[in-house]
Formats: sequence, structure tokens, C-alpha cells
Amino acid sequence: MKKGEKYLRISLKVTSNSSVTKIENINGEIKIKVKSSPVKEKANKELIEFLSKIFSIPKSNVIIEKGKTSKNKLVKLVGISEKEFNELLKIDR
Repeated sequence: MKKGEKYLRISLKVTSNSSVTKIENINGEIKIKVKSSPVKEKANKELIEFLSKIFSIPKSNVIIEKGKTSKNKLVKLVGISEKEFNELLKIDR
């Protein structure tokens, strides 16, 4: 990461084996449902691809910092600010 580059860390809960891949904001808690199973990191890979797509950032800018084997994750998004994140997800803070 370059000095001065914007980034955002978000806590989220991921549910695997869903019928659809989607993101939800429930009372300020970010929940993401993915179709893939957690076997062989398939769900994590889908999560990275999904976040990359909705925030228009490279997959390499989506970093799972904590919780690779858990439903609860701490994800770093490089190249997006909290304001941009909130606007894209229509979150009022």
C-alpha cells in the first residue's frame, strides 16, 4: 500500500451455501451471503471477487485480515473511503 492511500477496514458476517450472493446492511451490521461452500477457501474467494466487483477495486485490494476460517471477518478494502463505502451501500452514519 502506498503512503497516503485510502483504505477502509470493515467487520462483516459471511454466510456460505446461500442461494444467492448478496450484501445486506441490517441495523448497521454488514452481512454477506455467498453461494460457495467454505471448503478449500471457495467462500473467501467468492467474497473477494464480490467485494471487488461492487466497489470497483482490484481483487488484490480486498484483504481478509482476520477470520479466514470464521463467519466473522475483518476485511481491508484498499482504494475506498468510508464515505464512498457508505454511499455505495446507502448507509447513514
